[in-house]
Amino acid sequence: MDTAGTFRASWCGSTSAGTDRRFVILLTGVLLAVFVVPDAWDVPVVIGFGILEVIETVVTWRLSRRGAPKVGAETLIGALGMAVTDCRPLGTVRIRGEVWQARSDPGVAAGEPVRVHGRERLTLLVEPVAPGAT
Repeated sequence: MDTAGTFRASWCGSTSAGTDRRFVILLTGVLLAVFVVPDAWDVPVVIGFGILEVIETVVTWRLSRRGAPKVGAETLIGALGMAVTDCRPLGTVRIRGEVWQARSDPGVAAGEPVRVHGRERLTLLVEPVAPGAT
């Protein structure tokens, strides 16, 4: 029971509306076995849906962990963008819709394309991109 005195099924995980989706396949199998299929098929239907539930859980778990997370400033290395202000050597650039502080040793004029080649804390290191290069 929670503080309001209502029972919450802790075996289902989260109790927010719409998020309890564990065991849906198994529950479907049990309901089919009880209300739809003939009595002789009750146990095989529940076993079949239980196996399907395990397979679905394993496949979903493996698919969700197949790649490294792609977050943080490190993912910007190699990205193309545009100089918002002159970067001689410090200025700002727009990369993937976000404005970042940038440093460019060769210098870049506002409006020129740039490529990120590194970072120092929250400052991106950029270099000019030749026209037509992608």
